[in-house]
Amino acid sequence: MKRLIPFAAILTCLPASAAAQATPYFSAADHADAECALLLFAVSQSPEMTESEGQLNGTMAIYFIGKLIGRGVDYEAVMLEDLDRFDRVDMAALGERCSEELIALGEDMQRFGAQVQELEHSRR
Repeated sequence: MKRLIPFAAILTCLPASAAAQATPYFSAADHADAECALLLFAVSQSPEMTESEGQLNGTMAIYFIGKLIGRGVDYEAVMLEDLDRFDRVDMAALGERCSEELIALGEDMQRFGAQVQELEHSRR
């Protein structure tokens, strides 16, 4: 699969201090979330994307960064570590995995929204 943007461009989004830090241990879940964030940031910069599609993909990347932050992970360090080997990742499989997680989240949010509406309706 072709690269959508030079990966060096992604580095400009991360503070330089992250590159100088010692590499800590990251779990498989940390790497999985960082890879999804990197993929979505790359897709968001694709010239084939409309501005709104790019913004949406960037926003979805932030979801995965939020998961890392929630676990107390240095998201900059894990993303930089994964960026070093990102060109060896099966992009189709990665895209499928990340999409499945986002679809499941969207379905769960719709289910929860329906529950909230039902609760509000029952209180009237």
